[in-house]
Amino acid sequence: MPQISDITFLFDIGDVILYYDHMISCRRLSDYSTISAEMIYKMILESPLESRLTKGEISFFQFYSEVKALAKAEIGFDEFTEFWNDIFTENPEMTELIKKLKSCHRLIILSNTNQPHFNYICQKFPVLGLFDDSILSYKVGFTKPDPRIFKLTIEKCATDPANIVYIDDKIENVEAAKRLGMRGIRFEDCGDLRRRLGS
Repeated sequence: MPQISDITFLFDIGDVILYYDHMISCRRLSDYSTISAEMIYKMILESPLESRLTKGEISFFQFYSEVKALAKAEIGFDEFTEFWNDIFTENPEMTELIKKLKSCHRLIILSNTNQPHFNYICQKFPVLGLFDDSILSYKVGFTKPDPRIFKLTIEKCATDPANIVYIDDKIENVEAAKRLGMRGIRFEDCGDLRRRLGS
């Protein structure tokens, strides 16, 4: 059994460290379009388009151009960027737990995200600065639950997978981590997580 101080904590971002809601940006974008926010959501978030951005296969400007055309929206790039990014809110309980864990553990982010989102949250939310490293889908070209991103993560952590505790709100990601030997916890809420960690 590893020592407590040997444990590396691996965190997802969305709905774990920070809350987010893509409908916020879709509603704002719909103000510039004749298409409803719900339809814009389907065209962007339930299609390969957002996935291509998350895997780093297209630039954010290419993404903007395709969304603008699909939504028939008359909107400039800077304004679109603001809408796209301003969808996050802090999870204060998680921030406090991360501060506590930071005192004696290595903390790493593993996230399906895109470059503008990650740059934005790093500037806006100081809790991101507490992490020692990050593995980001848009940089490595794979998204969870693809086992390749977890294998890269284990290599980067440079420790036995049994020493890694992975926390994610999506069960398919937790199970993928477990299959490679990590200890996975599905995030429900901070109270449940504290009980599981005994903190």
